[in-house]
Order: sequence, then C-alpha cells, then structure tokens
Amino acid sequence: MSRFIFPLFLLALGIFGLVEHEAINQQWAAMYPSDPSLQAALTRCAEDNVLFNRFSADARAGCYQKYLQPELPGSAPGVTVSIPGHLVPHAPAVRTNTNR
Repeated sequence: MSRFIFPLFLLALGIFGLVEHEAINQQWAAMYPSDPSLQAALTRCAEDNVLFNRFSADARAGCYQKYLQPELPGSAPGVTVSIPGHLVPHAPAVRTNTNR
C-alpha cells in the first residue's frame, strides 16, 4: 500500500499543476519579475531582512515602496533624491590612464 502513495501524490501534483497553470505562472512572475529594477529591489529587501517573504504580496509592495522611489522632476543627473529636500550625489567617475 505504501508504495502506491508516492506515485499517487505525484499524479495529484501534476493534475494540480495542469489545472492551476496560469495562477502558478502569475505568482512566479510576481515573485521573480523580469524588470531589473524590481529584481534589484527584491534582492535588496532579501539582503536587508532575512525573514523577507517573496510569497507575500504585501511584503513585495512594501519593498517596492521602499526601494523604488519615483524621480522628482528637475533633479539633476547624478543626483538621487531619496528624502524630499535631501540630495545625495553619486560617486565621481574613476579615470584611469590608458596611455602606456
């Protein structure tokens, strides 16, 4: 009897995958987005908090709100605006001597 349980479980799992195929794909796309900025935000949240849960839509929304700040109009290139009224410049470009 016990040797039939595992194959039946695999069969049930396959049927579930066929029936819920679209929902599974949508959930996977939400947890692992193709947009690089969304990927970076989720990676930063996972690095900041080891208990970060990609399965939770609320956790992902909070992560995006924290790390995906819209750019304010009139901001100069090379300057990131993270807190209104507080400008943080980027590091200057590194120049190397390529003439040898």
